[in-house]
Amino acid sequence: MVSLSSEQFEFIKHFIPRYAESAESDGKIHGGYGPRLFNMRGLYNQLKNVINLLQEKKPTRRAVIQLFDASDLVPSKTEQREYVDIPCTISMQFIVRCEELHLFVCMRSNDAFMGLPHDVFAFTMLQELVARLIGCELGHYHHFVSSLHLYKNDLEKVKALQKEGFMSTLPVMGSMPEMHSLDDILPLLEAEKALRENKEFDIDTTSLNDYWKDLLRILKIHFLLRSHTPNHKGLAFQELAAMKNQEYRFIFEGRLQ
Repeated sequence: MVSLSSEQFEFIKHFIPRYAESAESDGKIHGGYGPRLFNMRGLYNQLKNVINLLQEKKPTRRAVIQLFDASDLVPSKTEQREYVDIPCTISMQFIVRCEELHLFVCMRSNDAFMGLPHDVFAFTMLQELVARLIGCELGHYHHFVSSLHLYKNDLEKVKALQKEGFMSTLPVMGSMPEMHSLDDILPLLEAEKALRENKEFDIDTTSLNDYWKDLLRILKIHFLLRSHTPNHKGLAFQELAAMKNQEYRFIFEGRLQ
């Protein structure tokens, strides 16, 4: 099994500092999804294999990505104990019906407050990415959970969220641009890395589509506001004004007053 390396861990920790709690003593994350998606057991790029399969045979029922692995139940040989972190996601199955790509995700466990919103967003983004690459419309998303739970220390946050009222169910994001291969995502990853290393990185120097630029601007505004540097709030306002999709403004309500 391939674990999330120390370098990959630093990337995630930049966005989610508390992820450090999931690291083993050597700094690696055993349950990291990236290595399992793109290099399962050091052999299989599961996402690429699923895309190739669906491109060749759209009616297939074999387009399955496995995230939970049999080895996750075996204690760590170096630690002589169970791993700190193993995937909550068991599998993802992509099915094409009537030229629409549907995604079925099975979870062994899911935190309804911290995990569920993140998972639904991440997996539906992946669903839309695959749909673009195989030339299908976006179908339904199905999320199955064996244990859906809330932790007591999050209850006050949940109550505060409920007091904000109901959000609109109208879509905020536009459609993902047309894509031809997984390599099309590389410029986005390079731009994200540049932005992570330099909070004032000029997103408009990239050749990315406005859809991707807007998502980068969301990250940039988040970085700028989190840094608490005096001039950064002004830069955050500039990035907000530069967004093509102004529906994203709601994300920063209360933070840009």
